[in-house]
Amino acid sequence: MENKNSKERRRSTRKEVLETFQVFLVIPGRGLRRFQIKDVSEHGMSFVGDMADKFKPGESVESFFYLNPSLRIPLKLLVRRVTTADEPVIGAELDPKTNPGINALLSFLQLLDELTVYL
Repeated sequence: MENKNSKERRRSTRKEVLETFQVFLVIPGRGLRRFQIKDVSEHGMSFVGDMADKFKPGESVESFFYLNPSLRIPLKLLVRRVTTADEPVIGAELDPKTNPGINALLSFLQLLDELTVYL
């Protein structure tokens, strides 16, 4: 019998963000600062917050996914979970119906897949 805790609950594979791209998230409603992205997939992402941010599951958040300091993709995120072990990590889902920038993000993720053979 499989352990429920070890089972992957995501619908898509997480992609560790390549540091060479210097990607980050900005959530204007939480101030104009960079949130470190932990991982990203076709259906969502996780990022590091701050204890003062008070993200709540079910909350909808307008954000910008920056590929570099001047190129950004607008994304609407739905907060699904918040963990606070060492640092607050927020797990958020992407809804393709509410995200006009989803195709650009998916193209970036495809590029990440293709580049992994060169690492």
